[in-house]
Amino acid sequence: MMLLTFLFSLLLLSPIADARPRGRRRLNDWKKPCFKGECFYDLPDTGRRGYGSLKIWGSPNAISDITSAAGWTLIGCSPGALMQDIRLVCNSEADEARCNHLYRSLGATGKLVRLPENCGKSAFARVARAWVPKDQSLPADVARRIVRRSGVQPLVMALTLDTNFAAMDSAVTGPVSIAISGSTIPGMEGNLTVTPPTPTAGAEFNNFDESITTKLPPLDISQDFPIFSQSLSCPGPPAFDAALRADANVNAHADISLGLAAVGTLVPPELTEFAAFVGLDAQLQATLSLLGNVAGRADTGQITLYQIGLPGLDFPGLLTVGPTFKILGQATADVDVGVDMKVDLSYTVSGAKIIFPPIPDTTSTGFFNPVTAPLKLSVSGDITSTTTAVAHIIPRIDLGVTALGGIAKASVFINLDAHASVRLDLNATGKAGGSIETRTGEITGDASAGVNGCVTAGVGLDSNVGADATFFGLFDATTSVSLFEKDWELFQVIKPSFSALAGCNVPSLNAQPCRMVSTHTTQDALENATFFEKAGLVAIVVFRLPFVLGWTLLTSPFHLVNRRKSWKRVLADKTFYHVSRHANINQLKWATGGTREMYEAWMKGQKLPMVVDELGENARLLWIGPSRTDRVILYFHGGAYFLPMADYVADFWKYVMDDLKGREQESGVAILQYSLLPATFPTQLKQAVLAVQHLLSTGIQLQDIQIAGDSAGGNLALMLFSHILHPVPDVPRLTLSAPFRGVYLMSPWVSLTGETGSMITNDGHDVIGIDSLKYWGRVVLQGLTDAQRRYLEALHAPDDWFKELKTVVERVLVTAGDAECLRDEIVSFAENICKHHDGARFVLQKYGVHNDPFSDFLTREKKKGELTPLILEWFAEGSISSLGQL
Repeated sequence: MMLLTFLFSLLLLSPIADARPRGRRRLNDWKKPCFKGECFYDLPDTGRRGYGSLKIWGSPNAISDITSAAGWTLIGCSPGALMQDIRLVCNSEADEARCNHLYRSLGATGKLVRLPENCGKSAFARVARAWVPKDQSLPADVARRIVRRSGVQPLVMALTLDTNFAAMDSAVTGPVSIAISGSTIPGMEGNLTVTPPTPTAGAEFNNFDESITTKLPPLDISQDFPIFSQSLSCPGPPAFDAALRADANVNAHADISLGLAAVGTLVPPELTEFAAFVGLDAQLQATLSLLGNVAGRADTGQITLYQIGLPGLDFPGLLTVGPTFKILGQATADVDVGVDMKVDLSYTVSGAKIIFPPIPDTTSTGFFNPVTAPLKLSVSGDITSTTTAVAHIIPRIDLGVTALGGIAKASVFINLDAHASVRLDLNATGKAGGSIETRTGEITGDASAGVNGCVTAGVGLDSNVGADATFFGLFDATTSVSLFEKDWELFQVIKPSFSALAGCNVPSLNAQPCRMVSTHTTQDALENATFFEKAGLVAIVVFRLPFVLGWTLLTSPFHLVNRRKSWKRVLADKTFYHVSRHANINQLKWATGGTREMYEAWMKGQKLPMVVDELGENARLLWIGPSRTDRVILYFHGGAYFLPMADYVADFWKYVMDDLKGREQESGVAILQYSLLPATFPTQLKQAVLAVQHLLSTGIQLQDIQIAGDSAGGNLALMLFSHILHPVPDVPRLTLSAPFRGVYLMSPWVSLTGETGSMITNDGHDVIGIDSLKYWGRVVLQGLTDAQRRYLEALHAPDDWFKELKTVVERVLVTAGDAECLRDEIVSFAENICKHHDGARFVLQKYGVHNDPFSDFLTREKKKGELTPLILEWFAEGSISSLGQL
C-alpha cells in the first residue's frame, strides 16, 4: 500500500504549487530501446484516453523492444489489433546487435516486447510465436532503406503478438512488474521514476487543489423523464378512466475528473494494489411528480433515464477504466386514494474526492449541501386510506475496469441517491380532501366528515461507492464505502381532523453543509492484512501515537474522566481508542493474533498445563486450570466478533478463580474459542450451543453453570438465550431441564446500529469511539435479514422477547461504565430485563469505560475499580447457592 500511496501522492499532489494545467513530463523516450529490463509508456496527447504513464520492469532477458529504437522496421502491423501476426526486419547491419536482443538468451517466444506507437492497441505484447516466414518480400519504400551494402536483402522475421500475459511462464522469465498512474487532468498523471516518499505522503490527499480544470467536458442535463405510467379503463357504471403516473424533471450539472493507480505484475498477471480516484462537483435539481386516481401497487424497479459515456483512461490490453454517467429512477407506490404530489429534491456536491477501494489514512472527502425541499400534496376522495409512495432519482458514475488482457473485470459505481417518501394513514366516515404546500406553509382541507390519521413526508440522500465483482481479491461485490447518508423529515402531522392542519409548523430543510467522510469497507473483515496495511498500522503506532499520548498526559489533570485514573490507565485507554479508531479490521486482526495462540502463550507463562476440549465446528473450550465437572464459569470473550481474547482478560479470570478458591468455592473457567469474522451468524451461536451441550455431557448440571460475556461476548450470551426462547432454524435446539445458575454481562453490545446521546457525548472519553462501533456493527450485520438481526441486537428485539428469561437463567448481572459510548443502549436494555426478571441487577460505574474491570488488569493496577469486588461477590453468591443444592 505504500507504493500505491506514493503513486496517489504524485497523482494528486504534484499540482499544488501551481494550480494551472501544465505540460506533461514524458517518461517514455522513443529514441532509447528497452534493453535494461525497464520500460515506460505514455498515453498519447489525444485527450480521448486521458493522461497517464506506465512502467514495467523485470529481467532484461524477459523484456525486449521491436521499435525503431531497437533497430526494427515492422511490416503489416495493424494499429487496432490486440492479437496479430506481423513481419519485421532489422534496419541495417549496424543495428544487428540491437536487433539480436529480441532473440538472445530465452529466444523471442515468451518475451514481453514494447511496440511502436501505431502498432497494435496495446503498448506491450507477448510474443506467442516467432518464426521465419515464407514471405520474404519487402514493400518498396522499406526495401530502399534497409538493403545491405552488399546488395543482399536481410532476413524477414515473423511474430505472433497478443496480450495473453497469463500464458507467460514466470519460472522462465522471472516476474515482470507493472505500475500505472493516470488522470483525466493534464500534468497529474504522476511520475514513476522518482524515489518513493515516506508512507505519510498519502495523508496530504485532501490538500488537492480544487481549482484545477479537468479535460472531461462538463455535463449539463435538463430534461423531463417518465418513470412509469399505468392506466385502466373501467366500464362502470359509471364508466371512467383510472391512471397512476410518475414523472421526474431533472436539471443537473456535473464536473467529473478521474484518476487511477495500480501496482502488480504482468508475469504472472496480477494486480496487488489498485485504486481509482474520482473528483466531483455537482448540482441536482429534480422535481418528482406522482398523480393518480386508481387503487393499486406499482413498482418500476430501477430504470435508466439517461446515460452518456465519458472519456476515460485506456492502456489497451493492460488496464482500461471507462466511465459512464447515468441518471437512474425508481418509484414504488401503494395507492388507494386520489393523490397529486410534487416534491423537490435538490442538493450540491462540492469538492468531493473519492478513492475506491479506500487507502488507510487517506479519506474520501467533500461536502453535501441539501437545499430547501418544498413538497406539495393533495388527496381527495374517500380518504380512509393507507397510501405510501417512494421515488428515487439517482445520478450514478460507473467505472468499468478491465485489467491485464481481460483476466479481471469489474464495475465500480458511485451512487448519489436522492429519494422522497410520503405515507398517508387516514381514516374517515365520509368524503374528505385536503392539500399541503410546504413552501408557503399553506395547508387547507375540505371534509364532510371527521378524518383522523397521520401524514408523514421526508426526503433523504444516500451516497455510496461499491463494486459488482471480484477484482484480484482487492475488492469484490461486498466492498462498500458509505460517503453520506441522512434522511430529513419534511413534516409529520397527526390530526384529529383534516381541516385542523391549518397553521401546522413545517420545518425547513435549510441544513448546514454536511462533511462527507469515507468509512471502512465490509471487505476489511474478509481479507488478511496486506504488507502495506501492516506498514500502515506500524506508522500509526510509531509516528502518530506518541504525540497523541503526550498530549493526553498533559491534559489529563483537566479531563473529567482521565484525572481519576493512573497515568498507566490514561495511556492504555487512549492507545486503544486511537488505534481502534484509525485501523481497519484487517490491521487489528493482524496485530492481535488468535485466541488459541494467546491461550498457549499465557498458560506457558503461568506454568499451567493446557487443557483443551474439542467441540467440533471449529470450536473448542480452553480451560484456565484443570477442567471441572462440579462448577463452571463458561466465558464468551468480546472483540466485535473479529478480535481474539487478550491475555489480560485471562489474568482477570484467574483472579476470579483464585478468589473463589480462597472462599473454598472453587469453580472452573472454560473459555469458548469461537470462529471470528468472516464467519457470521449463526456460526457463533451454533458453537455456543455445542459448548453447553459438551459441558452437560460431562455431568455438569445446569444449576452449576454460570455464563459470562463482555461486549460481543455478552452479545453472544444473549444470542444463546434468545435461541433457547425463540429457536433459530437450522441451529440445534437447546432444551433446558432447569435454568442456568447465572449470567454476567459486562458492557454488553446490545445495539450494533445505535447512535444515542452517549455515543456522541462519550466519544473520546471511552476506549472505543462512535466511528469504530458503527463500522464494526455494520460489518457484523452485513447481509442479515431483520429477523436475524433481533438475535444480535437485544435492545431492538420486541419488548416481550426476554419475558420468559427467568426460565432460562436464575440470576442476571449487567454492568456498564458511565463514560462509555454504549451506556444509553445498555441502560435501556437493563431496564427492560429488570422489568421481566426479578433476579436481574444492573450497576453503572461512575466514570467507568467500556469493559472497565479488564483495563485494571491490563495496566496491573494494585487498586482495582469498584466493579471488580462486586463481580467477585456475585460469582461467590452463585457458588454458595450451587453448593447448597448438591
